[in-house]
Amino acid sequence: MKVRSSKLAGVQFAQSRRHDVRFIDCQLDGASIRFVRGEFVRFERCRMRQAELRDSVLTAVAWWDCDLTDTDVSNIKIARAQLHGSNVAGMVGATSLVPIALDAQQAPAFAQHLMATMGIVVGTASKTEPTC
Repeated sequence: MKVRSSKLAGVQFAQSRRHDVRFIDCQLDGASIRFVRGEFVRFERCRMRQAELRDSVLTAVAWWDCDLTDTDVSNIKIARAQLHGSNVAGMVGATSLVPIALDAQQAPAFAQHLMATMGIVVGTASKTEPTC
C-alpha cells in the first residue's frame, strides 16, 4: 500500500499492525505510531516532527530523507533498518535504533545524541584541577 502526499499530522496508528506500507511525501507531525508492529514500512521524504514511535517493533523499516526532528523512538525494537538522509536533530531515544544503517553525514549528529544519552559531555577543557 502507498500513501502519497497526505497530511496525517496527529494521526493515531497506536497498537496497530502495518505490513508493506510506503509513506511518500507525507506530513506526519505529532503522529502516534506507538506500540505498532510493522514489517516492510518505508517513509520517504516525510515530515515527522515530534512523532512518537516508542515501544514499536519494526522489521525492514526505512526513513529516507525525512525530517525526524524531536521524534521519540524510545524502546523501539528494529531489525534491518535504514536512516538515510534524514534529519535526526533532537531525536529522543536514538540508542534504541541499533543496529541501523545511516549516511556518513548523519554520523556526527547521531553520535552527539548517543553520547548525550550516555552522559558524555563534550566541551572545552577546564584549566582547574580535576575533581576525581
